[in-house]
Amino acid sequence: MNIVIDARDRNLKIVNLVHSGKKVASVRSNDTITGINKLLRRQGISFKNIKKFEIVNEPGSFTGLKAGASIANALNYALGYIKKPKDLINPNYGGAPNIFNSKKTHPTEQCQKQT
Repeated sequence: MNIVIDARDRNLKIVNLVHSGKKVASVRSNDTITGINKLLRRQGISFKNIKKFEIVNEPGSFTGLKAGASIANALNYALGYIKKPKDLINPNYGGAPNIFNSKKTHPTEQCQKQT
């Protein structure tokens, strides 16, 4: 069984339990870790039953994808599933992050103007 984290929406996380390629159960939560714990409790299983943690690796919220990948990588590492750097999950952001308001000056531009 695998757990697939859908964190593309920054405010809503969907945690799916997948067995043989089919979704067995799903939990919606504001918090990924809470969702994973709730799913495991409802299904009566433990981390030992999970073969791998994955993410829905499609464009979405930069913060949500980064958090989802970080959680999946940390749990996979803790369970011994990450042996090499290539085993890490790298989120597909779909583009560069949009972290600055386009109407405001970028902080580095402000520094350049002062010098």
